Amino acid sequence: MNILDLITADGVKLKKYGATYRGRCPFHSGKTEMSLLVDADAGKYHCFGCDMHGDEIQWLRDRRGLSFIEACEYLGHDPGPRPSGPRPAPPAWGPREATTPTAIWQVKARSFLDGAIETLWSERGAKMRAWLRTEKGLHDATTKEACLGLALADKYEQRPTWGLEPVIKEDGTEKMQWIPAGLVIPWVVNGDVHRLRIRRNDPGDGPRYVIVSGSGTAPAAWSLERAAAVIVESELDGLLLNQEAGDLCAVVALGSAQARPDTRTDALLKSAKTILISLDSDEVGAKAAWDFWPKQYGKKVKRWPCLKGKDPSEAWKNGLDLRQWIQAGLPDIETDQAIIPPLENESLIINPDAPESSLQCEEEPPPPPDTLNGTGLHKLINGDQFYDFADGRATKLFMAKGNFAREYQGRTVQINQMDYLTMPADEIKTMLQSGLIKADRDVTPQGPTAVRQYRATSAVEIGRGIGAH
Repeated sequence: MNILDLITADGVKLKKYGATYRGRCPFHSGKTEMSLLVDADAGKYHCFGCDMHGDEIQWLRDRRGLSFIEACEYLGHDPGPRPSGPRPAPPAWGPREATTPTAIWQVKARSFLDGAIETLWSERGAKMRAWLRTEKGLHDATTKEACLGLALADKYEQRPTWGLEPVIKEDGTEKMQWIPAGLVIPWVVNGDVHRLRIRRNDPGDGPRYVIVSGSGTAPAAWSLERAAAVIVESELDGLLLNQEAGDLCAVVALGSAQARPDTRTDALLKSAKTILISLDSDEVGAKAAWDFWPKQYGKKVKRWPCLKGKDPSEAWKNGLDLRQWIQAGLPDIETDQAIIPPLENESLIINPDAPESSLQCEEEPPPPPDTLNGTGLHKLINGDQFYDFADGRATKLFMAKGNFAREYQGRTVQINQMDYLTMPADEIKTMLQSGLIKADRDVTPQGPTAVRQYRATSAVEIGRGIGAH
């Protein structure tokens, strides 16, 4: 049984594209419909949304939960001798030097970009300019400074004219340099074009974003001299945050949740005092936020998901003041951190000898150590009170029991298992009462400041009775 048979047998519909196949990845619920690429000749698969990849054996292990031996037996392969003793630890991650496009590529890219910029600021670009203002929150000055452009039609050129090696496809034809139509998002360094990313207006079954072959690999970054940094996925989100709060923090746009810093960005992050991780609030973004970043950069990493949308642009459109949101995540910023007073007929028990809460929690594996570093302080963002569990002095952690959507103040809010870090106080109270979330565990106070742990005797009091003086 080959890899195509395995994947289609597991319910994945594949569509042929040249020598490869594309389909919807079953491992995540991302936005990209056709993110799974299958190379039948090589017997490999790779998802550009969640980075799952491997061969037939790996598919059986990932999708069907088989062991290596069981997968080999299923396929009729000889597993070979198995080494005894513990497996060697995987090599530690290290940053790589970003690639730089060739001089020929940069000349071609500059010529193309100049035409795209002219198109965007012509009458033909009026609709796209309006979309950037109303949907992405970008001022015209920001759009101009970022050198955004507009390509009205797909463009195909011979690869050597861009300084790229020729590639002959299986049918004997030459592979062309493809520049699709759409919003042109360049990365320009000292006047030189290092990357062209195109946001396609109508991708169909293909990818929404396409990086033009030969582009450099360095992440986009702004305001690098700041002591704090915010990590996002999209360059458009990065431009918006830099526009709204570039005087408060550096902004790094990785391009995807799986991308990693290059050597230059790694040096910036190592010198930063605070790193806010604001990758998209989906399964892939949450996994990246809790896995790679705290391991690499330690306790100064704070997951800081958007409150009113999956990313900064959507949150801005839904009314979030991005500047206040950033300020609330930074240390030593003057914000309203008053403890929420008890509601009428509701009391807080602050006697440390009082009994534990009656709200029972199921036993679970302990969370990553960095999730235990939280203040339990309340902060004002757009006039709403939010819990901030990320500075070192928490007494309780709240966790959703699953991913779900619910109505909150007249709008639908997506609650994910990792989104308990920033949640309105009244929403915590309501969801505790309904059983949708739980008080996950007590946390030993951290940091030099002594704190009092509130002990609560009901779900209602847990929802209100957390804080630090």
